[in-house]
Amino acid sequence: MNDEKQNDKRSLPIQIFVSYPWPKEEDGKSRGRKDNRWNELRSLLEAVKKEVEKRAAQRKPGNRKLDIRVNRLRGLHGQILLTMLNERIDRCDILIADIGNLDCSFFNSNVLLELGMAIGFGKLESRGVYVFKPKNLPSPSDISGVITTDYTLKSGALKLEDKRGFTAALRTRLLELAEQRGMIEPR
Repeated sequence: MNDEKQNDKRSLPIQIFVSYPWPKEEDGKSRGRKDNRWNELRSLLEAVKKEVEKRAAQRKPGNRKLDIRVNRLRGLHGQILLTMLNERIDRCDILIADIGNLDCSFFNSNVLLELGMAIGFGKLESRGVYVFKPKNLPSPSDISGVITTDYTLKSGALKLEDKRGFTAALRTRLLELAEQRGMIEPR
């Protein structure tokens, strides 16, 4: 990331986007379906966010308020989808990609594409990519070195294999970003 772009980011909130397989109705649309996977992922990330806020409150505040936002990675109606995803992935600080499909029987091609876009934007180098994958599927060899957390589905719920490791890595990265953005004073 060039210096000008880095300086622009310092004034923005810390943004986490989550890419995952969306539930679809028979007509191919997702309206009206309860999105349990998003609810679980958001709940997990909100818990990490609260832990970061708690730790930040124990430190000397910076010149900006701590601001961490968690959003689904999706396009908006009426816009070119790939362009919107490209812009959101470029500006996010962290992309969490759940690369399994809804029943964990194979990889989700849309999420893999979005993961590839994030890698192309250099999110790996900034430790801004985290991958969730079904335990029963092999890790794609091209993503070796990416923080990957295996999971299984238990009664439709995600059961992370190393939840503590994932949350610790994410919490550490969020605190570093908060320091870099002037939201908390560096240690």
